[in-house]
Amino acid sequence: MGFRFVVPFSNRFSANLKARMILLVCLLVLTLTLVAGGVYTVTIGEVLEEQIGRRALDVARTVAQIPLVREHITKAPSGRHPANPGGKTSGNRPGPNLS
Repeated sequence: MGFRFVVPFSNRFSANLKARMILLVCLLVLTLTLVAGGVYTVTIGEVLEEQIGRRALDVARTVAQIPLVREHITKAPSGRHPANPGGKTSGNRPGPNLS
């Protein structure tokens, strides 16, 4: 029976440990990048939606100040809308007849 000396941290074990550590670090970086990208995308989407809503409201207020628009809205006969002078609707839905 021969005595065999085993080195606890052989080169093979060290190489496997290094490869595992590199793989784990890369996975961690990838995961953090994906999470940060998702948070960034959601945040930017919310900001853009709010900005677009504000701009639409500003345009609506500006259009409402145009005298011709005010005149046509206030002079509309009862039951009829200026955009639908015939008063006809398609089905039960209000609005212009598009057929």
